[in-house]
Amino acid sequence: WATMSRQRLWYGSIGAAALAAALYSHPIMLNGELVYDDGGTVQQNPVTQAEVPWIEVWRRDYWGKDQLTDPMSHKSFRPITSITLRLNYLYEFSKSTESTGFYVKPWSFHVVNDIIHIVNSALVVPTISYAL
Repeated sequence: WATMSRQRLWYGSIGAAALAAALYSHPIMLNGELVYDDGGTVQQNPVTQAEVPWIEVWRRDYWGKDQLTDPMSHKSFRPITSITLRLNYLYEFSKSTESTGFYVKPWSFHVVNDIIHIVNSALVVPTISYAL
């Protein structure tokens, strides 16, 4: 791994990204509903839904309900995820109108999630090469 050429690293990264895209970007998955913990992380999260100031991303746990210092908080801290969910929510909100009402469309959340997975998958090969 340590002596892997740049060209092989490039091919490995492209291969990992292509595999991730093939696995994560199926139309059934992209058009699916929000499931499992999405209710708590997207639909009922005051941080994600921009009900609290941006600074709260750094003060609240992943679920947005409890301050990190609160004994009831489970201390799950994922600020980058919370920021991307909030930006995605604000994007969806900006497209809604009074006549159509507001509905969180899962498609854009799935697309952003897939892009993040594809980029991370592409970074695995050079990261492993560097670590070894």
